[in-house]
Amino acid sequence: MEKILEASLKLKANVDKTVEDGEVLPYCGGITVIFTPGHTPRHICLYLSKSRTLITGDALNVIDGHLVGPKPEYSSDIDAARKSLKPPERLS
Repeated sequence: MEKILEASLKLKANVDKTVEDGEVLPYCGGITVIFTPGHTPRHICLYLSKSRTLITGDALNVIDGHLVGPKPEYSSDIDAARKSLKPPERLS
């Protein structure tokens, strides 16, 4: 896991806009940015309100047909990753 995290920190991308937790992006009827650190330090999930769809990336997993939380071996801070997945009040 450490090698994966070290390698990911070396990746470079051209970022022309940063997003904030709770920011609503004007696409697809509104996309809410939700910070979910723990899987990676600056991980986010995206909530598409119009279709009530949550894009979690790999913060959540499906094992044997069941939705489960983050895997410890793929999380930089498993306690923070689990805490991040509690639904924010603004989306409840």
